[in-house]
Amino acid sequence: MVTDFLLDPATGDLLIRDGDLVLDAADEQHLEHVLLAQPGHWRQSPLTGVGIGDFLDEDSGAGSLRAVIEQQVVQDGARINALRVGAAGQIDLDAVYDA
Repeated sequence: MVTDFLLDPATGDLLIRDGDLVLDAADEQHLEHVLLAQPGHWRQSPLTGVGIGDFLDEDSGAGSLRAVIEQQVVQDGARINALRVGAAGQIDLDAVYDA
């Protein structure tokens, strides 16, 4: 489990409760960022990112998307328990970061 500052899912800003930044389990947040990020998005890790938006606009198929997700999630340090990629771009990802 990764602990980090959480972001507000509605706005993307830092999540604040009772006037304080929220620090909590952030595995899902990190996985979401890896899926959404384009390679080159993070200067300190330029090869990280699935760029899922590009896959959803292409006809490259679920197999190609699945392979990229597996590679990127494992490269980011998570262990995949289950991954299903549907034909319509639906993704069911169960992965955790080992401490």
